Amino acid sequence: QKLKGRKIKKIIIVGSYGKSTTKELLAYLLSKKYKVLTPPLRVNHEYAVLKFLLNKNLEDYEFLVLELGSYYLGNIAWTTKFIKPDIVFITGITKQHYFLFDEKIENIIKGEGIEAIESMKEGKVFVNSNHEYFDLLLKEIKKENKNLKIITYGKNGDFVYKILENNLEKTIFQINDKEIFETNLIFPQQIENLTGVLSFVFEENLFSIPEIREIIKKIDLPETFLKPKIKENLIIFDDSYNANLRGILVSLDYFFSLPIEKKIIVFNGIFELGKETKEFYKKLKDKFLLADKVFLTFSGFEDIFFEEKFFYLKNKKEFDEFLKQNKDKKIGIFIFNRLPEKLKNLI
Repeated sequence: QKLKGRKIKKIIIVGSYGKSTTKELLAYLLSKKYKVLTPPLRVNHEYAVLKFLLNKNLEDYEFLVLELGSYYLGNIAWTTKFIKPDIVFITGITKQHYFLFDEKIENIIKGEGIEAIESMKEGKVFVNSNHEYFDLLLKEIKKENKNLKIITYGKNGDFVYKILENNLEKTIFQINDKEIFETNLIFPQQIENLTGVLSFVFEENLFSIPEIREIIKKIDLPETFLKPKIKENLIIFDDSYNANLRGILVSLDYFFSLPIEKKIIVFNGIFELGKETKEFYKKLKDKFLLADKVFLTFSGFEDIFFEEKFFYLKNKKEFDEFLKQNKDKKIGIFIFNRLPEKLKNLI
């Protein structure tokens, strides 16, 4: 009832990964010129989102930007009965929450993608093409609603990005072999998410090119988002809050491309994978072997992680000892997924 009849444009962001970054980037960019309402960071549960809206005065806002998480089939379909979107972003599909969806990829596509557009009679859906289930997802979108305009972005699609230069301070990238942009975001997945946001801005003609160039040159993301932190001889990449299947693989490629003397990984496992866990860990192991040392903060899977490079970390003292032995070297440390309580202050 609070949203009914208001001119506010409702944008809903769904997917297996990339939701929070896309939401924060979109809200950040739009707020430079428009009145934007968006919940605090990582508020994406249906009841928390609805409570947020009930407690807000919606007068005069031009855009509502929401991220919706999905924990079971019907979850997002129920929420979008109350918040009918004008725009939907589907940021990508992976087996991140495989266990929650009865270990069926078709359920993930429906629960983390298609349900968001079920209540739409018309509108636009922005779809990331950089994932293995893109073709299947696109087919389901077209089957669900033939009246929606579909805009694709990624390394293929309507808005294609290409990274021209990348270092620890900035990324220079190009869209559709035309416009060139510079940003302080440095991780490939962040550029992917930013391209999605820019596809919406271009499609809706909301900013001029010079305005966009100026705004994205220095983007201020929340502290928990992935960004390099330098401490003495250490360069720390903390992805504790955003680790996902595809993100880990892409981040590892980026990490190993950096000119850093010694590369260390701290890995706390990936949950909700069900029977796919072992296969993913086998794939991950091949990547991990490129590191100088891999610290595992969980037990099990010794049959996969058995080489000398793998070390099951029990306490902070063991990690401190390793750093002490290598204090004269430039060390890159990449932390994947949330650390257990006993290792919270690892670095």
